[in-house]
Amino acid sequence: MASSSATSRPPGTGPPADPARLEFTPHPAWPPALARAFKATRAVFRTANTASVSANGLRIAGALSNLLPSPSVAGSQIRRESIPSLRDVLIENMREEDLGGVIQAEWVQHEGSAGKHPDKVILYLHGGAFIVGSRKTHRTITTKIAKLAECKLLAIDYRLSPDHVFPLALHDVISAYSFLTNPPKNSNTKAYIPENVVIMGDSAGGNLAIALALWLRDFGASANLRLPGGLGLLSPVLDLTHSSRSWQTNGHWDYIPFKLRGKLINENRPEFYANDNITLRNPLVSPVFANESDTAPLCPVLIQIGECERMRDENLQFATRIFTSSPIQLEMFESMVHVFQLFNDIDSFADNAIVRLCSFARRVLSDSFAKNEFERKVTYVRISEGFPTLVLSQEDVDNVLQQGSFTLPSC
Repeated sequence: MASSSATSRPPGTGPPADPARLEFTPHPAWPPALARAFKATRAVFRTANTASVSANGLRIAGALSNLLPSPSVAGSQIRRESIPSLRDVLIENMREEDLGGVIQAEWVQHEGSAGKHPDKVILYLHGGAFIVGSRKTHRTITTKIAKLAECKLLAIDYRLSPDHVFPLALHDVISAYSFLTNPPKNSNTKAYIPENVVIMGDSAGGNLAIALALWLRDFGASANLRLPGGLGLLSPVLDLTHSSRSWQTNGHWDYIPFKLRGKLINENRPEFYANDNITLRNPLVSPVFANESDTAPLCPVLIQIGECERMRDENLQFATRIFTSSPIQLEMFESMVHVFQLFNDIDSFADNAIVRLCSFARRVLSDSFAKNEFERKVTYVRISEGFPTLVLSQEDVDNVLQQGSFTLPSC
């Protein structure tokens, strides 16, 4: 054990002059293949995020993403499913004509674990800034989760913006959850006990997973719906006002653009998912504005974030300063960017994150799981050999939020 200490310094040691113009800088800890992948992803985002992008262009991008499935894990079994939209549940300012028809979905399981845990299931919500993505684009994650979690997984296609804004995607998610736990009486669909369901999602999908939990906490009883057994979230977007420090300072590394651009974007509508600025502060849109309930805590939650991603601070704030009574564990992965787990097929560190996520799912879905034994903590996962971990103190977390760094023991 060395007597000196080293300071972990992700981007965030000082605000840049113009956060919208930060140039990409490969992190010294990234393996070459991962650095190339992050750089290429950033280039795609920068090319697509232009002021000339129209609503029709976004529709085309969304449609194309559905035609480009990512690689599946060998031995995966995929079966299409159609989910009816809930007709008797309206959220916020929804109208009858806003109710959807059929939600396209797919069941995923692995041949090696088929039948192991028939009473357990994972509902997966894909990311894509609420604009693109589908159940197919995320098969590199969903098929691996189904294999390692050893249970079935249901991935859905929720309605995308800009044609479908809040709360329509959330309504689709509620419909899918109801399909699993309270299916139509005239269907042959298996009904899962809510405690035997884990909701997972990345980025925008993580946002929808948290929004679902908040809606279930406050309004679920009216629809005969209860909280699930757990939430497993990969870099969830929790603040669409983008008011956290890391949103401005982590642009050197992360591929997420500082601001969305397009013909529909203006001062009164900075996001495609919401029609106006006021909506951005709705807790079901930006969960950092939600209130904790001392009498109705959330179900067990695992949040995984990258140390160098723009959404880092909003997640740290949510887990340690806002929802202080709910059983939440957060894992911050050294030098990683937004939803780095998507690159699990080329990088062992990203793959390790999926392994940890599935370990969480197996734990909370276990018949012997005791909710009161799920301790709150923030864990720092190192990229060095063996991927050692360090539990961070609240002082460490506060230093990250205030300074962008914390003191890391050297050994």
